[in-house]
Amino acid sequence: MRKIRTGTSETDTNEIDTKCKGDLMDKLKQNYEEILELVFKISYLCLAFATFISIIYISPIQPILVKLTLVLGLFVILVRIINWKKYRKMPCLILMIFFCLSFLLSTFMNRQYGMTDNLKWILWTGIQFFALYVCDLDRDTEKYRKEFNILSHLMIIVTSVSAVTSLVMMVQSYSEYLTTPEGEFIVTGYTG
Repeated sequence: MRKIRTGTSETDTNEIDTKCKGDLMDKLKQNYEEILELVFKISYLCLAFATFISIIYISPIQPILVKLTLVLGLFVILVRIINWKKYRKMPCLILMIFFCLSFLLSTFMNRQYGMTDNLKWILWTGIQFFALYVCDLDRDTEKYRKEFNILSHLMIIVTSVSAVTSLVMMVQSYSEYLTTPEGEFIVTGYTG
């Protein structure tokens, strides 16, 4: 909370505090869609990293990241459906919709072979198409540059830490065989 002293009474200071809070809320309301998209993209990137880092992959963090990314992705898609006029000019949008519909039809027609895995594929494909790829073509490109800057810095930090960790594991000849609770066998480190 920011207080501005101008030699006025405490009441005037409270009015200024309220105005600052109101300005912040107005800005959040105007940019909620962009903020939601950025948070989703960060969680999706973290999920991608966590999937390929074996120690995180088998930890309790992975299911939390999956659920968080899934919920955020569905919220982004919901917001885009509500504001569909901003996204209708996106190239190949109709092809992506038809692809998902054909995938859904194929899943239904082959339901005797199981539907759960295919429905998961459809869900994640939909999130990749409609939450990651689709964007507002009328949005200022400077806002996309800022978003890219944040995501690229996160990627540089995580890949740098991963590279240093990998080198340390190599120098120490670290090697381990892990088994997930689902019975998946994972080799981590350097085997020789």
